[in-house]
Amino acid sequence: RGVRDGPWAWGRRVRALTAAMATTAKAGQCSPMEQTAIGGVSGTIEVISSQPTVAAKNALQEGRPIKWNPRFLYRGVGINAMSIAPITAVQFGANGALTPLFAGKDGTLSSGSKLAAGALAGVISALVSGPAELVMIQQQVRLHTYQLPLTKDKD
Repeated sequence: RGVRDGPWAWGRRVRALTAAMATTAKAGQCSPMEQTAIGGVSGTIEVISSQPTVAAKNALQEGRPIKWNPRFLYRGVGINAMSIAPITAVQFGANGALTPLFAGKDGTLSSGSKLAAGALAGVISALVSGPAELVMIQQQVRLHTYQLPLTKDKD
């Protein structure tokens, strides 16, 4: 394995992808599918950047000591990214698809139109995230996964 194939090669690929998407976005040529991809990458970056504060918050809420170790701070980041990235992708894609519907006859968007398109995109992403969060909360309350109980019920 060469240096280019090392464990940090994904970082170069992500930077190249985000740079290409940013260039496309600046040119104003993003299709709703490209906006969806940008949303997925943005959601993943959001999770990776905020994960240490979430881990510290959870430790404090549970009365556990905070371990300033990346293995502790980034525990669960994959699952968190897999739950947030699709929601952000749907929101970005919906906003990209809805924006032309709110544009004026000359193709420009007023501040109110941008707000309306963004709010409606948020509603659409909530329709995706709501059921997923309900399942997660029910599993936490009942302490069950889809197949096996995590602990025995005391019923």
